[in-house]
Amino acid sequence: MKKLAILALFLLCSTLFAGVKWTYSAGAPLAYSPASDSNGIYFSSDDGKAHALSNSGRLLWSHIFPSKVTTNAALISDKAFFGTSDLYLDALSAANGKLLWQSKLNATPTSIATTPNLLFITSGGSLSALEPSNGSLVWSVQLGAHCSTAGVSNSYVFAACDDFLHALSLSNGRRAWSAKTGAIWNSVPQVSAGVLYAGSTDGKLYALDENTGLTRWTSQANGWISSTPRIGSNAIYFGSNDGYVYSIDSSNGNPRWKYKTGEAVWSYPALIASGSTQLLLAGSNDAKLYVFDAKSGDLKFTYAASDWVTSVLALGNNAIIFSRDGKVVSLSVSPACSIESPQPGSLIGDAELQISGKSFSSAPSSLSTYVRVNNGVWMEAGPGTKWSIPYDPSSLAYGGVKIECSATDSTMQDRSSSIFEITAVKSPNAPGAILKISAPQSAKAGDKFQVSVTDSSNKPLSNVIILFEGRNITANSPFTLSPSSSGSLQIAATKKGYATAYATVSVQGNEIYFYAIGLVLIAAAFFYFKGRKKEQAPAVPAKAI
Repeated sequence: MKKLAILALFLLCSTLFAGVKWTYSAGAPLAYSPASDSNGIYFSSDDGKAHALSNSGRLLWSHIFPSKVTTNAALISDKAFFGTSDLYLDALSAANGKLLWQSKLNATPTSIATTPNLLFITSGGSLSALEPSNGSLVWSVQLGAHCSTAGVSNSYVFAACDDFLHALSLSNGRRAWSAKTGAIWNSVPQVSAGVLYAGSTDGKLYALDENTGLTRWTSQANGWISSTPRIGSNAIYFGSNDGYVYSIDSSNGNPRWKYKTGEAVWSYPALIASGSTQLLLAGSNDAKLYVFDAKSGDLKFTYAASDWVTSVLALGNNAIIFSRDGKVVSLSVSPACSIESPQPGSLIGDAELQISGKSFSSAPSSLSTYVRVNNGVWMEAGPGTKWSIPYDPSSLAYGGVKIECSATDSTMQDRSSSIFEITAVKSPNAPGAILKISAPQSAKAGDKFQVSVTDSSNKPLSNVIILFEGRNITANSPFTLSPSSSGSLQIAATKKGYATAYATVSVQGNEIYFYAIGLVLIAAAFFYFKGRKKEQAPAVPAKAI
């Protein structure tokens, strides 16, 4: 039993989306946002290492710094930039990872933002502009005690320092405006159509005029807004410490939809166009990626990562998922399926399972989903985006049970590219499944009545054992019973893998039944005694002739 419990814990932590395009392990936690271009993906791990992967997941290079990385990754042309805790900004060759130059800062760097011609970095309470070709200082401005994030537009560079957002000229650092917003942590200011958006630890998403800093509107969440807001065509998407993913109207901040995840949402959401559907990808600290219809908020499917989802990138039709434990995963979002029940690592017994989940396709009219258990035969779960299929696990051995779903559509060339896999554990300690028994409240002795036994979804069960008047009856539901005596009659129903269910029937005396029984008994007694009387009568002597 102890081994099964350990196995359950292990499998809970190792759920696999088997249709993953590729995986990579950095070997140390991933905390800071990555950068990407047509050549690859660039990011750092907490062991002081920078990594570069091709878009197909091949390691291009890695670079070891003498101290920990403390900023997001950034790119300008052929250079990748990282700030480190030894107060340096490092420029690496994006092609091979070789150090090109270093620039000493006045404090630990916290955030990097770029334009094609300038590099901006926050460190301590200052914002500095550097020349990307050689790291020479262009300008530097002290803005407060601590600056956390920086963002840019075509006109300004923005820095979040203490409780303020500052807008400065790109060319000379001259301050255009400052606006009090509450402390900003992790949320990078974003600009679209003359409006700046940023989340604050006061639980508000701020929409400020880009040129004046005046507040256009705010939208309130129930926790810190730590994620960077993603700007859509008519909506803003962001996560909060309250566990929700929010979609709000970009023109006025009015809510469009929200969805509750299992933990805080810190990562920067991503958008992917899949056919005619715009998908929102949101990673949560509950170790799941949530994939929504961006317009309606309808949850299409989820992906169980190996740890907190710290970052998400959208590359073509693929989602690149970064987890706190150092794993990087690339998966296709169409077609795709996910299993919602049973949950990874959950205990199952001998009771019939309902394996259910969701599927998504950019060609929904041709979407079909299939399920198999322990590499067995693929079973069709049906068309459509929601599916469910029954499965009898009674023949399975105790231990891990691999359950897979595969979504297919007219665009697929290979089924294996869309397989989603979870592992449950068959155990004798699994809780008994719900068994329901239905019987009449009352009946008459000698009369027949029906008893039905079903599972939790009201499906009639077979090979059920009924305990009735001291006898065990094994048959398929429904049962026909006939009580022989009056009184309170308890009926018990049981089946392997299910919890025993009980029903009580009040059995009344049946006058006609007992009258008929009485007549039969009287008639039997009459003929019995009549026969006895003949036997006991004295013999009549024969007459003499």
